[in-house]
Amino acid sequence: MLGPAARGELAAIQISASLLATFATLGLAEATVLYCARDPRNARSHVSSAVLLSIIIGTPVLVLGYVAIPYLLSAQTLRVVHATQWYLLILLFYIFFEFPHSAMRGLGDFALWSIFRYVTPSALLIALAIAWLTGRVNPVFIALFGLTMIGILSLPIVLFMMSRRLSGPIRPDPSSWLPMLRFSLPLVASALPKQLNLRLDQLVMAALLPPRMLGLYVVAAAWSTMTGPILEGVGAFLFPHVASQKSVEGQAWALVRITKLAAPLALLQVAIFALITPWGLVVIFGQPYRQSIPSALVLVVASATLYLGQLFEDGLRGLGEPMPILWAESGGLLVTGLSLAVLLRPMGIIGAAISSLLGYSTVWSILIIYIRAITGFSFADILLPDMSDLQRGWLSLRNFTRNS
Repeated sequence: MLGPAARGELAAIQISASLLATFATLGLAEATVLYCARDPRNARSHVSSAVLLSIIIGTPVLVLGYVAIPYLLSAQTLRVVHATQWYLLILLFYIFFEFPHSAMRGLGDFALWSIFRYVTPSALLIALAIAWLTGRVNPVFIALFGLTMIGILSLPIVLFMMSRRLSGPIRPDPSSWLPMLRFSLPLVASALPKQLNLRLDQLVMAALLPPRMLGLYVVAAAWSTMTGPILEGVGAFLFPHVASQKSVEGQAWALVRITKLAAPLALLQVAIFALITPWGLVVIFGQPYRQSIPSALVLVVASATLYLGQLFEDGLRGLGEPMPILWAESGGLLVTGLSLAVLLRPMGIIGAAISSLLGYSTVWSILIIYIRAITGFSFADILLPDMSDLQRGWLSLRNFTRNS
């Protein structure tokens, strides 16, 4: 509907504001998962404590972000800059909606947690439909009306979560802030390199390249995310599952039983999507995006590596070990930044794709080294399943699916 140029403008609006909002929440969504998994009887208090603390910290971040947006998007039009400043209101959605959502994950209520994950794509689909019906097919209307629809769809679900699914007093407990911050601040520190690892390529292109080039790359990146749902789903389960184990040894075994099944699964997905990318991308997005195919092929491999690394990060969070995530993401960011400096100008969007692959691979490698050191298992134990592991994994997956 938009074409490559306008699609690039839409990406610039959404990426910049969402990135700032992510930092403003201090990593407390992950802390909410951990504390709700360990202390489910006081889940409502954990949520309200995280909300209040994020409001206190997030308000000045919102103001600073408003001032910084014109400089971050210097290559974009004034209309896009103003829309991005309005889109910063997504910070309020992160604070009031994401924490109850994270609590569902910590409590193991994956059915409701999964339902809520459909809110944002549903809201944006409604925005696209309204834009098409009213003839307002432009990135500003789609971004801001989509943001409004996210709020409308999210509110009743969050109220239901708070009133019916969470237990304990709703009063915030300021005494819990320090323990939560001890866990979340390393995640905040890792969130900067992590989000830059995810978005640095697109942020640099938004600042330096024409919107059409960014639009072609965003479509390639969107296509590559189809490798994610299965590994993301396993990671969503892995964090609270590991955290809920009563002993350190039990946590290590719970982690390794999952990771050794994830690597072969990632390889299988790469093979499948590499085969269908040359024709599937054009079928879904149209002929104007045929130029996205080479970078999409690279990003299919990169995304599988990314989601596998995120699964390992979820396991480390479950172990209560956030610091390795910081070192891994920092190493990945360094590699991404250096490779972008070398490859973006001469190779364009294919150079950006290669930079992402190198950065994600660095993160994955460092995480594996840390998991081996923490758990005491060998690389083979962590990554390579035998036949009995595959059989147990299949039975566990079937039982988990039935229970969910």
